[in-house]
Amino acid sequence: MRRWIPILATLALVPVLGASTGPVKIGVASSGREADAAISAEASRAPYILLFDEKGGLVEVVDNGGVGAQRAGPQVALALKGKGVTHYIAQRFGPNLVRALDGAGIQHVAKTGSAQEAVAQLIEELKER
Repeated sequence: MRRWIPILATLALVPVLGASTGPVKIGVASSGREADAAISAEASRAPYILLFDEKGGLVEVVDNGGVGAQRAGPQVALALKGKGVTHYIAQRFGPNLVRALDGAGIQHVAKTGSAQEAVAQLIEELKER
């Protein structure tokens, strides 16, 4: 009976929006460094990747060193995984990036508009699940 108590206590700490491994962290392929910048059409070769927390707050701006590089998709997926990203937003995703994101356990989400608006929409969609 004692063995169940720590497990139940742990389950109570799982965030509502997150996977069982931790809270949601959203990456957005972006054309600019600001939260209201436009979402980039290219997921792997966006100039910047904006990182948002589960409340929709911008927490970090990453210069995307993968711009123009060969095999940029797998490099971006690896960088996102290293940052703890759970969801990645862009307008389009190439097949190499999709495979790499799937392998890293990162969900890819196609959206247009501003990064901040897309993150807010995704958070609402996750709450409804």
